[in-house]
Amino acid sequence: MTNDSLARQAFDLVNQLRRQNGLSALQWSDGLKAASDVRAAEAGTRFSHTRPNGQDWYTVDPALVYGENLGNNFEDARQIVKCWMDSPTHKQNILDPNFKTCSISVENVHGTNFWAQLFGC
Repeated sequence: MTNDSLARQAFDLVNQLRRQNGLSALQWSDGLKAASDVRAAEAGTRFSHTRPNGQDWYTVDPALVYGENLGNNFEDARQIVKCWMDSPTHKQNILDPNFKTCSISVENVHGTNFWAQLFGC
C-alpha cells in the first residue's frame, strides 16, 4: 500500500468519526497536503511540534494551518486514528467543529512511518 493510500484511508476514518459525532466531514485540501508532506518529512528528522529549524509547527504555512496531529510507528490507518482519538489533544483537533479542511501525509524514514495531519478553517 502506498503512503498516499494510507493517508486517504486515515482521512476517511477521521470523517467517519466526525459524522458519528454530529460534525460535518472535512474537505481534503491540496494546499494542506503540501504542508503535511513537509511536516511528515520533518517529523522523521525531529519528532516534535517544533520544526527542525526551531520554528512552531504552523509556520509551515501560517495562512492555511490551524491544527496539527503527528504520529509515528503506526503501520496502518486504523492504528494511527485510534492513537489520535485516545489522546485528548489530538481528539480535540479531529472533532473541532471550526476545522473545515484537512490533509494527512505519511513519510517512511528508515522503516518507520511518520504521520502528519494538518487542519484548516
